[in-house]
Amino acid sequence: MGMILALLAAGVFSLACAGAAGAGTTLWRDLADTSAVATADTWAVNPAAPAVDDSGRVAWSAASPRHHERRALALRRLASPEAPGDSALLARRWLMLSMPGVPGLPLYALRRAAPLFLAAGDTARADSCWAALAEGSGLWRWESVRSRAQRAQARGAPARGDSILAGLERRELGALERAAWLAMRALDLGRQVVRTAPALPPASEAEALIESLTVARSDTLGYQDQRDLADVDALRGDRESTARRLERAYALAPASDRFRAGLKYAEALRLARKYAPAAAALAAACPLGTGADARAQCLLERARVERDARRPDPALRLYEQAVKASRDTALIQTALWERAREAEQEGRWHQARSDYQRAAALGRRRGTDAAFRAGLLWYIEGHGRDAATWWGRADSDAGRFWRAIALRRSRPAVADSLLKGLASQPGYSFYSAAARETLGVRGWPGASTVIAPAVGDEPALTLATLLVESGLGDDGVDLVLRWAGGDSRDTLFCPIPPGQRSTSLIGAAQVAFQAGRIAQGIRLAQRALGAAADSGDDRRWGLVPWIYPPGHRSLVQWRVQTARLAQPAIDVALLSALIWQESRFDAEARSRSNALGLMQLMLATARTTLGGARAVPAESSLFDPALNTRAGARYLAGLLARFDGLVPAALAAYNSGPARVLPRWIELSRRFGDALFCELIVFPETEDYVKKIIAVRSAYRELAPRLAEGDGTPP
Repeated sequence: MGMILALLAAGVFSLACAGAAGAGTTLWRDLADTSAVATADTWAVNPAAPAVDDSGRVAWSAASPRHHERRALALRRLASPEAPGDSALLARRWLMLSMPGVPGLPLYALRRAAPLFLAAGDTARADSCWAALAEGSGLWRWESVRSRAQRAQARGAPARGDSILAGLERRELGALERAAWLAMRALDLGRQVVRTAPALPPASEAEALIESLTVARSDTLGYQDQRDLADVDALRGDRESTARRLERAYALAPASDRFRAGLKYAEALRLARKYAPAAAALAAACPLGTGADARAQCLLERARVERDARRPDPALRLYEQAVKASRDTALIQTALWERAREAEQEGRWHQARSDYQRAAALGRRRGTDAAFRAGLLWYIEGHGRDAATWWGRADSDAGRFWRAIALRRSRPAVADSLLKGLASQPGYSFYSAAARETLGVRGWPGASTVIAPAVGDEPALTLATLLVESGLGDDGVDLVLRWAGGDSRDTLFCPIPPGQRSTSLIGAAQVAFQAGRIAQGIRLAQRALGAAADSGDDRRWGLVPWIYPPGHRSLVQWRVQTARLAQPAIDVALLSALIWQESRFDAEARSRSNALGLMQLMLATARTTLGGARAVPAESSLFDPALNTRAGARYLAGLLARFDGLVPAALAAYNSGPARVLPRWIELSRRFGDALFCELIVFPETEDYVKKIIAVRSAYRELAPRLAEGDGTPP
């Protein structure tokens, strides 16, 4: 084993970052008992990429030139389920591979060979492969250590398994892998998982671990455990379980925490829509608090229960009582803000405006937002000057846009200056899009540029692209996602230099697009843009086109052509933007609420739209892009018809249901434009959703991404 690790470290990893071609042949002879070596031609990375054509449009090539057919064919044959030979022979063939110019391939071969040796019953060689992999690269370190530890535990050697796991104590791991490592290490470490990483998947495993080990020790979960596990359940979206755990925590809380625990329990009941039990929990907990602020906090929580139960009058009274009872400026401003939002939802403009102005006068976090909403309510009541005054106090893009709208008649020069400032902002935000539409301009200075990705010497990108072209797209994308996470101690897949991070991440995005993993490609492109912004790179806006690929373009175009016969408001940009927001073009996406596929449809909605269970026989049917987009486009067309072609109204209904689109919003938008409708939505999640789609639609309209001539399907 020592010889294997030494050869692996010296022969492969130390040379990779310097651009060495291939190494580590001795290792493969030792493990595979063969001296056969496969060779192939020189291979260069050249995956697909967007570029600006002569007309200023962004053209995406759908497939990269293949310069390495022999290498890809060799890997494809080895990875094929129908590959000839027994598992041990296949494992040896993996270890025979040596391809100059792909220094990461020996490690990948170890990763493929280990489970094959295990399937053949050769546990010693499987363990050797995993051990060598663990020493070779941080990207696969956790996977290899976990496999070895699980094997030790399965053999009835828990001490050996724990020793293997303990070897990672001081090794650097990513957040997800660190959490998974903690989850394998008994009760105390399981508690660390739920406290330090409650939102990550291993926290759910740790939750079950803590409960089972606690029962095995004839013990019970304590106050802090119940609170920590409630956080895990809340982040997972399980409101019922969150409420149950916080009920137990409340019963176990020490006297010093009992008031706070009671409020948390009541909040959980409210979020689970159990309003009567929430009110009862508050009635029990509130007497435990002392002081004016405790009383004000109770009044605020009671107001929220009444608000969510749709009893606006008592909610508004309780909010005002909380304001009068509190000495805490932050709590007062929160109560005023929430009271104003409730009054606005009920159409009580004067009361809402008064509360917004009171909240704005307090400054702090909500001050700008409150000033903006006060101006909005002045504006819709016909007081443009007062609106402009309040918008002038709101130091935000929202305030500048609407101040410009209010001043267009009385002070056109000022209005145009404000709008041009917003329109020239790089990127595609809601307000820059609205400003460009108002002015009738397209893009911003320098918009028609595309930054090329890093190519050439990145071992991770070289190997990942080879894997993708060999039909191993999942492994290729998994590799670049791990590499993009970074491991400063990784000597094979070298850490990305700070000055090259954005272009290297775009190289990773290329790999994902080439593999057909559009959602991962978009997320990597967004990370690249963020990295460029962090480094102050003035060229960063050339990364923007990468974020808006023409995903499923042929299918989208077909659906638009069909839907427009019934509803002209649908176009390619709108449908692309909706899919972008819902799933990032991931056909297998599933939300916490069980919405499925490209357009995130519920099974009942799809069946109602397409005519019953025969048209959509099962949930799995919605993972079919053709069926999903047929149902989604038809549903969207129906909503547009219902709301007379008003796009923001249809999008709001798509997100939260038609019943939550209030008639007065539609009436006001007819007087003041579509942008006002977006501002009037009182549900924060829906408001954000609609504004994002409007912004992304502008990106698809302005960039007009298309497939280059002669290409087939989009990336």
